[in-house]
Amino acid sequence: MVQFFNAVPWWMYSIIANVAIAFVEYTNRTAKFEHFGEQIWAMWPLILISQFGLFYTWRDGPSFMYAWAFFTTGNIMCRVVSSHFFVGEKLTMTVGFGIALIILGGHFVREGIIK
Repeated sequence: MVQFFNAVPWWMYSIIANVAIAFVEYTNRTAKFEHFGEQIWAMWPLILISQFGLFYTWRDGPSFMYAWAFFTTGNIMCRVVSSHFFVGEKLTMTVGFGIALIILGGHFVREGIIK
């Protein structure tokens, strides 16, 4: 089991965490939960997976800021895509501008402009 975790690149953990977070948001928006107890029992495995992915992303990434930028870019992309295609929300210029700023910030971190 430990050999598997050592063989996976750091960015793969970020992708796993982002997909889990997109499923949490989709479940929260589409399921008809009566109270918080039902909601937390349905989502806790996905929340744990996302925390696991974040831990390994930040631990194994080249730098904390770069790992955070990579995670944030993937997170916003997963959430916007899942909200647009599965929930039916419209993509606006504000959403596009926000995504562009996050991607630009990730590029600045990677190039060393922001440390």
